Amino acid sequence: MPADYVLSEDLQRLVTIQAADAEYARLGHAFDVLRTSGEVPQGPAFTLVAAPAREIESFTGWRSDLSRLRPDEIARALEPRRRDAMHGIDLPGGARTLELGLRIRGDPVALALNIRNSRGDFSVVSLGEQRAGARVARGRLPGVARGGSLVGVSIAFPPVAAFLAGHVESGTTRSVANSSRGTIAFTHLSARGRELPPFEDWIGTGGVRPLRAGSGIRYVVNRSTRSSLRPRQPDEGHAVPVVVTPRLARLASAAGELPLEVQGEPVTGRVVGVTRFVPSVSDEAVLADLETITTALNTRTPGSAVPDEVWVRDPVPGAGELLRKRPFALLAAESRAEVERFLRDDPLARGTLWILILTAVVALVLAGAAIVLTALSDRRDESRRLFDLRVQGAPRRTRRSYLRLRALVVGAAGLVGGVIAGAVLLALVTGFVAVTAGGAEPVPPLVPRLDAPLLVGMLVAFAAAAAVAVAAVTRERG
Repeated sequence: MPADYVLSEDLQRLVTIQAADAEYARLGHAFDVLRTSGEVPQGPAFTLVAAPAREIESFTGWRSDLSRLRPDEIARALEPRRRDAMHGIDLPGGARTLELGLRIRGDPVALALNIRNSRGDFSVVSLGEQRAGARVARGRLPGVARGGSLVGVSIAFPPVAAFLAGHVESGTTRSVANSSRGTIAFTHLSARGRELPPFEDWIGTGGVRPLRAGSGIRYVVNRSTRSSLRPRQPDEGHAVPVVVTPRLARLASAAGELPLEVQGEPVTGRVVGVTRFVPSVSDEAVLADLETITTALNTRTPGSAVPDEVWVRDPVPGAGELLRKRPFALLAAESRAEVERFLRDDPLARGTLWILILTAVVALVLAGAAIVLTALSDRRDESRRLFDLRVQGAPRRTRRSYLRLRALVVGAAGLVGGVIAGAVLLALVTGFVAVTAGGAEPVPPLVPRLDAPLLVGMLVAFAAAAAVAVAAVTRERG
């Protein structure tokens, strides 16, 4: 668990974190996170975790043995050089429709507007199929898109024509028109009677080429490409800073660049750090700044990368009760405290803990008994030599010291052997506990933590008890 609470879409209700329209700050310090899958071309799959760089230091689960970089160093390495929101044309807050003046020469195309809405995700406003001629295309804005930002115009081969072309191709060998080409002049863009800026400095993709000064475009579109007109985004063409796991780092170029593919969208990463583990991810992982990576991914295809989790740390009193009420109840919620309580209350885990405690107690008792028996055996086996020492005038103190020294040598040798056996058993027990703790590989990997004060205290207490016992059995009577 990387935070006190993690909220995500409930697959039974299919309500996204944006659609829940919740005030997450009521729960505590909350921030958005993107978690999605990706792969390196000709390489392994990975999990992408993207959060605001300034929040990365607060993730629970970082350990000094997992990376040469401290969490604050990772956060600074991923911090963008500048914080620019995704560029676009801002829409008036009260506008209900958007009007786009068109003059088309050529084949018909289907147009749609991509709007980054007030919730932080994207809305698609269809303008329908447009044929040659001059007209004003109107699109109705949904409530969440009002006051948003226009970040792209999609130009596509008409869906009906694409379907008919595919149907004809499947049943005949004759060629079929599979593309549209022509030009579109944009005469105006307005909302609520207000003229909006033209598409100046916008660029085209997938067979779309802008004409001068944002006045229009030349297009060649077909069924297989995604074509659009969009604004140039900040840091476009620059690699995205990422922190990756060692296996992915080895695939980077000498300059540190790593080609990534996230949800089918290519993006170039620049490796700025390596960590064996990213909190909440069990295998290969890529960690990035949320705004930087989402801007890079949404530049080509708006809506391809939208935060899908909310992490909450430092929860307010009563946050657990709030999660059981709407709108938070529409989402799936995980609690770090509940996960820990479940693991601690697991019968197998509790049984394992008591077995280990009882085993340690039995081992201590047997070790103490072994030292006492060794002293008794030495007293019996060395009785003739002790008698000779007594006859020669050796004082009682010397004879006792002789027996106790032998017990000390045996005890020291046993202590060395016990330390070696303990190290071996520690490794075995760590693996055993990892299997029993939920039946899955632990994340992050378990590491032994020795309680030095407890160990030293137990050793001193055991040594004192053993010394008293040896003193008692080596004392001569009479």
